[in-house]
Amino acid sequence: MKKLIKVALVLIPIVVIFNWFTSDSSEIRRLIEQGYLNADYTKEDVRKLCNPQTDEEREAAKGADIFQSCINNGAW
Repeated sequence: MKKLIKVALVLIPIVVIFNWFTSDSSEIRRLIEQGYLNADYTKEDVRKLCNPQTDEEREAAKGADIFQSCINNGAW
């Protein structure tokens, strides 16, 4: 029983971390479907959504739920 608990304590964080790093692909896909990103987006496009500098970029980023992608793609 103790071995099972030890294995679970090792595997659960690995699964959680893997899920954290792979979940931004679905977020990016949603942003493309909603029109916030083009299908051929670049890291610069993601950075502009995460940190809009101009009024035009701020307007384009309104309503975009991109928290996970900003962290995973290093835009913050």
